[in-house]
Amino acid sequence: LKLCNYIKKQDKIFQYKTVIPCNLYGEYDNFDRKNSHLIAAIIRKVHNAIIENEERVNIWGDGKVKREFLYVGDFVDFLIEAIKRFDELPYLMNVGTGFDLTVNDYYYTISEILGYKGKFQHDLEKPVGMERKMVDVSKMKYFKWKPSTDISTAIKNTYKYYLENILTNEKI
Repeated sequence: LKLCNYIKKQDKIFQYKTVIPCNLYGEYDNFDRKNSHLIAAIIRKVHNAIIENEERVNIWGDGKVKREFLYVGDFVDFLIEAIKRFDELPYLMNVGTGFDLTVNDYYYTISEILGYKGKFQHDLEKPVGMERKMVDVSKMKYFKWKPSTDISTAIKNTYKYYLENILTNEKI
């Protein structure tokens, strides 16, 4: 951001712009057992609970903290649109959904999509992080762009990728 602003002031030929997405998820996400991102971690945990016939899935903290996530396919669509309409793009713009959900909401949504029928248990000894992480998307509204993939479709696409690419490779 700072470098782009500096170049913009010094050189009229290079008009860099900065796009800052909220948390992203989807295909090619980090599904690592120890270092995965939230949605990828939930998919892995819930999938394993189904396979292992576990009655409970553990959630860190009370599950009340809120997070905003954007499906990576929608972010790619935004980048394509931003390139097409580069002159209209503000010099700095956040890209997100404009809403956030609780960690519990993500667990319930993913569990419903994957077909998990068990219960959840909160581990209040585990860290939870900031109470809320959401970006200001007001400039996005003026740019007249919004994400088009609903969370159910995005989770299904992400889960399909997980099954076909991550699990398959882990078994080899």
